[in-house]
Amino acid sequence: MTIKLLTTAHFISLPPDRAHVIPPSGKGSETSPPKSKVTFFTNGPLSPSDEPSHANALEICAAYGITVDQRKVLKLVPDSKEGVHIHLANDICASKTPNPTSSIHLGWIAHKPPTEPSVPDLISQLELETSNSPFGSYLTATPPFNSTSMPGVFACGDTGVMMAHVTVAMSTGIACAAGVLDWCNQKDNQIALEIWRGRGKRDIVMELREEEGGTAVDGTGCSVEDGRT
Repeated sequence: MTIKLLTTAHFISLPPDRAHVIPPSGKGSETSPPKSKVTFFTNGPLSPSDEPSHANALEICAAYGITVDQRKVLKLVPDSKEGVHIHLANDICASKTPNPTSSIHLGWIAHKPPTEPSVPDLISQLELETSNSPFGSYLTATPPFNSTSMPGVFACGDTGVMMAHVTVAMSTGIACAAGVLDWCNQKDNQIALEIWRGRGKRDIVMELREEEGGTAVDGTGCSVEDGRT
């Protein structure tokens, strides 16, 4: 996803008459792409020899002429007029400058930090399955309703998606609402059938509680007393 952000920023920075131009192939000086206005700050050295994804990212940046700066980012300081100053740690041994730090001014920056669910205790209490990605951890959710590893518990918003994004988070709310309705309807149907077959309603409700620990029912807003929302 980081590479998509970089290449998108690169195309946005180009003049309108060059936005569709594909970088030339080859590695010679005559075929090298012009220097891009975009800089990729890795906040520390990459490991292209150990991580194939790092090697691929560096190669794509080279293809578009995107500058890759692998120094550690120390701080960001807003400019009094426009843009931001990025303060970086210099490698004294490899650099000719004696200064331990340096600063670069840019018009704007984009960052995608890793995210974590804000209710880890609740997730642990419910024993919900989680997944990890380069963008952080999130609840393992199954489409189309974002159901979790516990029946009747659904993940809405950023907590159930690999990469937090406001538009995606909003859409999951609609999906989860449909999932909750469907799950409650299934329980209503189960209770109705058991009553019709001659079993007592209280016994059925207690059995449902034992099957799913009560958490799923309570967690979705269903009342276990009458089986309805």
